[in-house]
Amino acid sequence: MEHYIYCSQCGEMIQSGSHFCAICGAKVPDDGVTSLSLAPAKASEPRVSLSWAKRNTKIIAAILTLVIVLTGVMIVNSGPSFAKARDKILSKYSASWFTGKDASQDHADLVTAVYDCIRISSDGRSMTIDTNPKNYDQRNQILKYSAIHIVYSSRFVWDVNEFLGLPDSLKSLMEGTSAMMGRQSREYGKIRVSWTYHPDKGLSVIYERI
Repeated sequence: MEHYIYCSQCGEMIQSGSHFCAICGAKVPDDGVTSLSLAPAKASEPRVSLSWAKRNTKIIAAILTLVIVLTGVMIVNSGPSFAKARDKILSKYSASWFTGKDASQDHADLVTAVYDCIRISSDGRSMTIDTNPKNYDQRNQILKYSAIHIVYSSRFVWDVNEFLGLPDSLKSLMEGTSAMMGRQSREYGKIRVSWTYHPDKGLSVIYERI
């Protein structure tokens, strides 16, 4: 039966006949039996040759990549939520807002007006509110838009300004805009607001994250 002896320095098992310990380099005395204890061979246990980090390089790399991606997503989405602003309008003018025998129809007309007038880009970084999205002239606006649309479409702009925390002075600027002034623009923190006005085409406002 094969035998091993134990190194007197580090305790590592050494095969009989070896002259040096493979682990600590200690010299095996010629009278190994007196300096080293003799023991039957044991089933060697697996030794950890690499640190956890080296053995899990791919896992660590994947985790770091995920952190970087999530950080990028958080930065991209750190601006105002235009979808939430639209939802706040729907919540503000819920069914309970309307009264009378036509309350149900009025609420339905308002929901239609919200989605007709307020459009959000696919990436969520911009929103457009157009009080006359189909560009009807003044006569056809009265004939083809619901009364709710005509009354509330401008309110949507003022409500969004409020929900986004924009100053009251912006409303004054918008109300004072004429067709001859062309497109106007202002920046407020992370939001750029630009707008145009025409007597027939109405007020069109674009909100962008910057």
